[in-house]
Amino acid sequence: MKHQIKKLKDANIKKIRIKKILALFMVGVLLMTFYSCSGFFAPERVAMRFMNRISNGNIWGAQRLTVERSLNLDRRARALYRPLFGSIQYGISDVVVEGGVAHVSIAVQAIDLNLIMTEVSADVTRIMLTAGPQRSSRDLFYALLQERLRSPNLPTFNFSATARLVRIGGRWRVDLRGSEGLADAITGGMGQIIGYARFL
Repeated sequence: MKHQIKKLKDANIKKIRIKKILALFMVGVLLMTFYSCSGFFAPERVAMRFMNRISNGNIWGAQRLTVERSLNLDRRARALYRPLFGSIQYGISDVVVEGGVAHVSIAVQAIDLNLIMTEVSADVTRIMLTAGPQRSSRDLFYALLQERLRSPNLPTFNFSATARLVRIGGRWRVDLRGSEGLADAITGGMGQIIGYARFL
């Protein structure tokens, strides 16, 4: 009799364990369904998180959302990133998803770095011609550029970019090589000098 009671208890314990495992599995499935239906991992949301991280100066966080897993930023221009990226304002206007590839249209307003660098280059030339080469023109250029980027009224420019996102392992990632105009939009028209323009 005791032996039969023990067998019943063991059988009940096994059933309870199986029920707990099934319940946990169902909760996991429901959470995954919720996140996929809520758009948390939708391509436009990933593009928004990428742009938010860039504009907040969270370069490491932005890199994690890319296919390349790196923005390959030029270390010499690090001092430019905070004022440059911090000024970015953007809006997402259109999303086209075709299988595992999505194209997200982004309108970006950023500092017109191209114009500022042209003005700073003219200042460097003028100073070098009038005062003579007291220090290297490159050092003078970066010093004047940093000073100019700290001024309150900087010219801005509106850019249109198309971020290409690729689904990898069930998650959307920004494909920097295939993103038309994204480097120029984020860097104010000077994508070739900062970072991931090398991918384009």
